[in-house]
Amino acid sequence: DYQKAFEFQKRALKFWTQDSLIQSNQHHIANTYAHLDAAYRHLE
Repeated sequence: DYQKAFEFQKRALKFWTQDSLIQSNQHHIANTYAHLDAAYRHLE
């Protein structure tokens, strides 16, 4: 069933891109916190 396989592929791709977006967001947030922490220590 070609149509069903296509739908499944589309859903899997959407799920995968969502997942990698979340991961890169977490990485970005961690980087931001590290920068803020460094700036805060510099101010003290």
